[in-house]
Amino acid sequence: MSTNLQDYVELLNAEQYVQVDKLRENARHGIAPRVRGEVWLYLLSVLVPDKTSEITSLLSLNSTYQALPLSMPSNLTSLLLKTALNHHTKRFFNPTYAGLISSITAEPETLSSSTSPMFLAENHKPPPPLRLSESDGTTLRSENTRLLPPPPSSPPSRHGYMSMMEEVLGKFYHAELARGHDEEYRRGSYGLEDSERDWVYLATPFMCCLSRPVAVSLGFQKLMQRLESFPSLPSRIASLVTLFRLSLPELFAYFEDEQVPYIDVAMSWSKTLLAREMWLGNVLRLWGKEGSWKQKTDCF
Repeated sequence: MSTNLQDYVELLNAEQYVQVDKLRENARHGIAPRVRGEVWLYLLSVLVPDKTSEITSLLSLNSTYQALPLSMPSNLTSLLLKTALNHHTKRFFNPTYAGLISSITAEPETLSSSTSPMFLAENHKPPPPLRLSESDGTTLRSENTRLLPPPPSSPPSRHGYMSMMEEVLGKFYHAELARGHDEEYRRGSYGLEDSERDWVYLATPFMCCLSRPVAVSLGFQKLMQRLESFPSLPSRIASLVTLFRLSLPELFAYFEDEQVPYIDVAMSWSKTLLAREMWLGNVLRLWGKEGSWKQKTDCF
């Protein structure tokens, strides 16, 4: 077990109180893949640090989740499932040479076309369920919490991915309706058509490190609420373009001369936290590291 992983295990297995500030500090140096999902849930305030109220909190979260309906309007369901299918094909499966070429800008050269980029950890292997010892087989969390079983050990199948995505986004849709965030609200907030597509890109990283739909949904909901505290989209894009112009002036001038639509690229980066463009292994390492979802002016 690496020192990094051991540090997380000791923090997460604290008897009375999980030091979230310490988790956040460690996260800036990277999160061990085997505990990434649980650390994210603490950083996003899904899990409470007080162990004495942990079980009560988990049961309440699970009950609230189960009470939410699943159904969505047919047009929204169609939009989300089509986006999810395309995203799964692009990010988890490249069956043809043409598919490999289409994504070559993001894929490391050492990978073959049959290798999924989903769980590219430092050793390029999927993170297996965490074993605290070779003999007892216990995992970091007890199974009876019904929220945090061992993390996924392989990329999701197309059917599994689509099924979980439909459930997670259906629950999120109704949770948002309960907050008064309907389609009209979303159009007024973003000023964009089909902004719901971004839900797919932002939910997928949670599916890479959490096994249960309830955990994926709760983490995704908290992230979406955290995004509401970010500066406005135009402000974020302006900051990103300014940073680009100041840090890489020659490249910026070249883009302008060639009329590269860098504003569109910057908008996608800002809306999806790079989850649409980057390989998921890189997204998993990035999320929770820079800023650790703490400050509303930070990216995460």
